[in-house]
Amino acid sequence: MSQSCTTPQCERASQVLCDHCKQNLCRQHLNEHNISIDFATEKLDQQQEKILYIIQSKMSKFVHEQEAARDDIDTLTSTIH
Repeated sequence: MSQSCTTPQCERASQVLCDHCKQNLCRQHLNEHNISIDFATEKLDQQQEKILYIIQSKMSKFVHEQEAARDDIDTLTSTIH
């Protein structure tokens, strides 16, 4: 006997087990599930791009500050000698 779709109020027989969430789904709900996973993946990709941009901006600022600090150290060193 086949399993029922795990979607509430769906009485159709499941046709597939989702590897991602281990739900038994009928074809219709599998399609809806895939769409929601694709949407979530797209949102995660967008967040990743934003985070990478922030990290790159911060790293650039830190490198610039490091170079300025080295210049200050060189200036102080030459003043002392």
